[in-house]
Amino acid sequence: MNNLNTQIRFFLIVLTTLLLSACSNTGINHDVFMRGQIVEKTDQKIVVCVGSKHGASIDQELNVIRFNPKLSTIEGEDPYKMERVGRVRIKEIINEHFASVELVSGEVKVNDMVELKK
Repeated sequence: MNNLNTQIRFFLIVLTTLLLSACSNTGINHDVFMRGQIVEKTDQKIVVCVGSKHGASIDQELNVIRFNPKLSTIEGEDPYKMERVGRVRIKEIINEHFASVELVSGEVKVNDMVELKK
């Protein structure tokens, strides 16, 4: 009886491990390689909090996303709508956390999110 309990316990551990590893290989993961935020915008420069530590490199183009509140929502629904408002191109890596970018298209504001798709 004790041997049977040990075998059942071992089988359950193996089964759980296989199920968890199968979940990690599904398409549920995010499709974004790098994500940050616009932290400064003046007439002369735009700075994003994406730097060398995040894999940023010169000439990469990032989508600019703005979250706008929805006027009415159904309970449980996301209260914000994501809207792509432009694109920026990295022109200088400032350090491991920040980069200077130039506007490629659209209109951007401080706190807009920037992201690079995989």
